[in-house]
Amino acid sequence: MNALSWPKHHLESSRPRSDRKTRRSGRAQRRPDLERIEDRVLLAADPSQVCTSAVDLIVLVDGSGSVGSDNFNLEKQAVQELVSSFTLGPQTAEIGVIQFGSTLVGQPQDVKLVTGLSPDASAVDAAISGMTYVQASTAMTLAINTAQQEIAAHGRPGVATPIILLLTDGFPTGPDGISTTADQQATLEAASAAKADGTLILAVGVGSAVGDQFLEQVVSQPSSQNYFKTPDFSGLTNVINQVATTTCTIVSTPPQVTSLQRFGFHAQQTQLMLTFSEDMNAATVQDLSNYSLAAIGPHHSRSVRIVSATYDTANRTATLTASHPLPLRLRYQLTVNGSTPTGLANTDHVLLDGAGTGAEGSDYQREFGREILAGPSQRHHRMLTARTASASHAPRGPLAQFRHR
Repeated sequence: MNALSWPKHHLESSRPRSDRKTRRSGRAQRRPDLERIEDRVLLAADPSQVCTSAVDLIVLVDGSGSVGSDNFNLEKQAVQELVSSFTLGPQTAEIGVIQFGSTLVGQPQDVKLVTGLSPDASAVDAAISGMTYVQASTAMTLAINTAQQEIAAHGRPGVATPIILLLTDGFPTGPDGISTTADQQATLEAASAAKADGTLILAVGVGSAVGDQFLEQVVSQPSSQNYFKTPDFSGLTNVINQVATTTCTIVSTPPQVTSLQRFGFHAQQTQLMLTFSEDMNAATVQDLSNYSLAAIGPHHSRSVRIVSATYDTANRTATLTASHPLPLRLRYQLTVNGSTPTGLANTDHVLLDGAGTGAEGSDYQREFGREILAGPSQRHHRMLTARTASASHAPRGPLAQFRHR
């Protein structure tokens, strides 16, 4: 699965640039700061590089009177951009859309389920295109409740991460179109119930009239990670791209090193083989600057140069070749970079969990000696194999010596 991102000048956010951690469903996960999101740029126009995370995502689209028809069309375009950023399918993303904004002020509020959770990208896109602007009051509470009901009825627990994304330019209101403390409290209670059921809530606030502090309470914590802001609807698509990138990264599990083996002894070429828990980004694995190796002793250490790093996609292994044979009697320390934006990462561009904590962004360090020796070097093994094959085809008997004369 590949994470998303877009050109750096499109990524704008009011969020601080700092590393943070968030807990959801009892699992600690580290979220990338904006700089690291920028460093993960992949063009969404390439269908092989859209997000393949398993998510059940429902987008709540504000269709209230304060939005206006032109801005509503910009909302539709942004949501279509969001949909195109995911690979929809039974094992990947399913997306639903709810439009909130009651038809008539003073009448009982309602919302429109534009489309329930669907794995059909074309159907979702068509449903969004068919949305019409209805104006009137902001039925935010009802929208959140309806989204959670859809997740409960048609979500994929154990398969997909449930997410609600709220797009709005203001506060929740009652049927009269006026926002009261009671209206806002009802929305907070609806959001709390959804979060208690394991749903992640994100929000994008648009314009100067939006209630930033209120929406920071609506979203999952930390709000600095899950609340986005744009000054107007014309910037909504750019922020939606951030949301898509972050959403995809949230549900991506960090890769780990599952084993380290040594091949080669005595005068043979020394090679170290790392095995990973999942598919890796080959470019980061083969970047020699991501590795350091040293021979260590009680009073000193000596750096050992790594001259090549190759990645075997089929076996999820990286083979590191040392500049010279390493004596078995010594001990060594290998460090693999997973803590910087250019460090080892999986195909989603989620950085290495080298420390084995369940959170991305840490180095893998291992001290080792002869205990990880697994066999001769690969070159030596190939030579032995070739000799054995040659010997098996060699002529036998008393006239064998005259065969090639």
